[in-house]
Amino acid sequence: MVRVGQGNFATFTKLKIQSTSQQQGTSFRLLFTLKRFNGNNFIDVPEVSALSTPIEVFSHTYYLKKAPKPSVTGKSIETVPSIMEVLPSQGSRAGNERVVILGNNFVNSPHLVVMFGAVLVQPTFHESRTLIVATPCHPEGGHTVVRVSNDGQNFSDTHALFSFW
Repeated sequence: MVRVGQGNFATFTKLKIQSTSQQQGTSFRLLFTLKRFNGNNFIDVPEVSALSTPIEVFSHTYYLKKAPKPSVTGKSIETVPSIMEVLPSQGSRAGNERVVILGNNFVNSPHLVVMFGAVLVQPTFHESRTLIVATPCHPEGGHTVVRVSNDGQNFSDTHALFSFW
């Protein structure tokens, strides 16, 4: 609950989406309505609402935060990627399954790669926190470590696990 007076605006620093009908690739809009608290009841204020532009959901556990600023080394800017999650976290050994990689500091560059175990895969850059990639074939199955590199050589310290079945 946010207390708002006449002529004032409410600012939300965090918005948590608890559930949607689907997860990956779901587009939806948020409808904000104004309610007045009277005694122990909320009363709708008629004809006062706001509808957001469409939003696409990649994960219910992904929180929007300001990205950390890259460190500056000499004249070049060094951006180290990090991985938070791979969605879905499992798929067929045959590969070619679409997964979303969530993290920070991804750079849209021709050298951007994702490594599943020892296999390099070229992702599609969606934005600095989101990559989309097709999984490689992994005949033996099992768990594999997923890492990201912006330059094709230096891989993230953080990783996620992907299970091939």
